Amino acid sequence: MFELHRETLHDKTIRIVPDPDPMNPRVECDTLGTMICWHPRYNLGDKHRYSAPSRASCSEIGR
Repeated sequence: MFELHRETLHDKTIRIVPDPDPMNPRVECDTLGTMICWHPRYNLGDKHRYSAPSRASCSEIGR
């Protein structure tokens, strides 16, 4: 496994290496809530049955 970074201070060395099997906290841990997200090209957040809000309602949120 290759190192992304190595740093030594006195007699201690820190090595940063990529995790070959990273965990997905949204699947493998208990979650506090549900992420409701919309994006035209990406699947973000948790699965839900809500329809995407209109642009008019989104612009009203920022006021």
